[in-house]
Amino acid sequence: MVNQFKSSLRFYCQLLKTSFKQAIAVKSAFCLRVIFMIINNLMMLFAWGALFHQFNTINGWSFYDFMFMTGLCVGSFSIWSLFFRGMGIYMARMIEYGDLDTYLTQPRTALFHISCSISDPSGLGDFITGLLLMTASGLLTWQTAPIVLTCFICATICFLSVNILVSSLPFFFRKTDDLSERLFYLFFNIAGYPGSIYNGLAKLLLCTLFPVGIISVFPVLLLQTFSIWILIYIVLFSVGFLSISIFFFQRGLRRYEGGNRFGIHGQ
Repeated sequence: MVNQFKSSLRFYCQLLKTSFKQAIAVKSAFCLRVIFMIINNLMMLFAWGALFHQFNTINGWSFYDFMFMTGLCVGSFSIWSLFFRGMGIYMARMIEYGDLDTYLTQPRTALFHISCSISDPSGLGDFITGLLLMTASGLLTWQTAPIVLTCFICATICFLSVNILVSSLPFFFRKTDDLSERLFYLFFNIAGYPGSIYNGLAKLLLCTLFPVGIISVFPVLLLQTFSIWILIYIVLFSVGFLSISIFFFQRGLRRYEGGNRFGIHGQ
């Protein structure tokens, strides 16, 4: 078992190494993508900053709370972009057009193998932006670092879980590969709004049935007023949601028709 784990770990590290090499093959393009991603994130922050400057707080949230939330959101998003980019439109189209056969014939976990097969260098810009924003917010300190790290890991798990769910739709519904990508970015956009704007039923749904609250509501709430029960809920919800998404993928894989599905590949 230990040798099998070491073998799999070496394989995945080699897979990521190859993916990174392809991504940074043209250094000038790589640097430009990272820089423009940072600029894009900061422009979005400035737009919200103008609103906070006008009203000072939004339902109890200051601009620094929103800055931290934005940093957590784009930072956790960057982990998917850097390490698991294959999980998304790429995987959805492979399912749609019956191209998973190559991965299914190998003695590796298909989901993880596909996920690690592509890397997007612009994700480094997201990671840098996220780290800078969380630090600049003042909420990331040596004392709060363990809480922030836990929230960061859970937020990353939620992004990956949503991606697995929406990317698995083509297993069950034809011609939903493009829809999968739109649904994921819709989730990302919703997660980028201040958690304080949600009230009543909307807040209840986003904190229970949907994982948006794990990213945009609970982390700031946890840093404002620490509660061990909220922390436990975040961890258990994230692990549970990931388990459900993997189960959904595995169930879809049983329905997979393989290369006998006819279709026309488009760009």
